[in-house]
Amino acid sequence: ALGVIHEVEVNTKDGSKAEVAARADGTLVYVETVQKPSEDVPKAPVRAAVEAAVPGAQITAVEVKDGPNLHEYRVKATLEGQQAEHVFVFDKSDQLTARYMRFPAKIELPVQ
Repeated sequence: ALGVIHEVEVNTKDGSKAEVAARADGTLVYVETVQKPSEDVPKAPVRAAVEAAVPGAQITAVEVKDGPNLHEYRVKATLEGQQAEHVFVFDKSDQLTARYMRFPAKIELPVQ
């Protein structure tokens, strides 16, 4: 748990987007960047772990969080015909540390 952090989204010089997270006193927690999936992104062991867990999944995004006490990356993948998103979290040694799924949802709340 990172506690309370403040996030700011910024545009970098090369036109990509990044997110900077800091504590209220300005201490940097992490910088998050998004890498476009390619043959080399994510690394081969990570790609193999995603494929083994969800055969046929297409990697849609790789988010890298890097900071003084944090280095992880999240690989997002989908299967054709499914709306769920598979999310895999890896540490700097390419070890899987968490895995979860995101589902789109409609929530109905009564209104007065």
